[in-house]
Amino acid sequence: MTDEILDWTPPGPGPWMQDRAHLPAAVTQLMQTAYPPGMMRGFAETLEAWGALLDEMRVHYVNGFSYMQPVPFRCRIVRRSDLARRPAAVG
Repeated sequence: MTDEILDWTPPGPGPWMQDRAHLPAAVTQLMQTAYPPGMMRGFAETLEAWGALLDEMRVHYVNGFSYMQPVPFRCRIVRRSDLARRPAAVG
């Protein structure tokens, strides 16, 4: 047994959610390095394509546990000429 005290400081300001659904236990350093870039890129691309009110989901680790933070969309100015080039909604 060790007397080490773990620091559970949040990864940054704002709301953070522990991702116990997908990663219920602490993960390796390799996973902590390899997973976030692709996950954040995939979320950003999908959220934009669906017109979600989020720009991205940030991923950080605290003591090997995954935490995610939703990032609200940044208001973009859309010109009428840009609207004509958008793909039509499926539905």
